[in-house]
Amino acid sequence: MSKSVILLPKLIRQRDAPSYLSMSEPFFNENVRPYLTEIRHGRAILFDRLDIDDWADTFKAANGKPGKPMEDTTWQNLPPVLEKKAASGTSTKQSLDGSFEKALANRNSKQRSAT
Repeated sequence: MSKSVILLPKLIRQRDAPSYLSMSEPFFNENVRPYLTEIRHGRAILFDRLDIDDWADTFKAANGKPGKPMEDTTWQNLPPVLEKKAASGTSTKQSLDGSFEKALANRNSKQRSAT
């Protein structure tokens, strides 16, 4: 059995370029297209995907906000919340007003009366 390979196109059609960047066509035409080399192929206009990616990287560097740094998530270093294992349907957090216990008792009593 042969593995299928997904190939990304080197050249992207003008009509597909805005969706490649997840943006509207007017925004693309005003803010991206002036910085790309247009390749004419018959009546079609194409853009090099790597040029589009370079524009996106520059845009990200100028406008992006860094995310929260990744923490060490080795098994020895798991947060305490992930170490607790609850049985199915069991709450690991105590309800302050007892509403969970009331709802659970109500559910259980309805199941018993239905049989």
